[in-house]
Amino acid sequence: MMTLIFLGLVTIFAGAALAAWYEGSALLDRPWEWPYSTPFSHWEYGEVRSSEQISELDFFVYAVKFNPFYPGVMSICIVVFVGLIGYQLVKSKPKAFALFLMSTGLFYFLISVGLFQSHIMSGGVISYIYLMAGVVNAAVGTMIYLFRYNPIVTGLGKLQDDRE
Repeated sequence: MMTLIFLGLVTIFAGAALAAWYEGSALLDRPWEWPYSTPFSHWEYGEVRSSEQISELDFFVYAVKFNPFYPGVMSICIVVFVGLIGYQLVKSKPKAFALFLMSTGLFYFLISVGLFQSHIMSGGVISYIYLMAGVVNAAVGTMIYLFRYNPIVTGLGKLQDDRE
């Protein structure tokens, strides 16, 4: 069953990546966007002077900026991938899984903050996806940890108070 889920995610991710790449290729026809939507090409060439200098990765930046649906689907697939892989690695250790969820929640939150501050994203849809993933992962990880290992939450603390 898990193999089918992984294959489905890979298929959805690949389809969304192709669609985002196609949508981002419109950047080649818009030279006025080159100074603002080509950070990878700027790192490689400095100033972009022709469409041949534009990196394929800049297509994704342009797609995120102007058509964020397919990059958003890619982001959701990545979040689900990471969660499923983490679950498969530590499913027999709930404490480790809770800590894994809390740490990935923090990581996603930091990605979200970085994207909010980026001039490329302008606080777009992808930032909100990672923000929500961070909040959900951190909350679920915290709940697993508290309800499983905190004696006050699990009721053990109350039993000890009643005995005294």
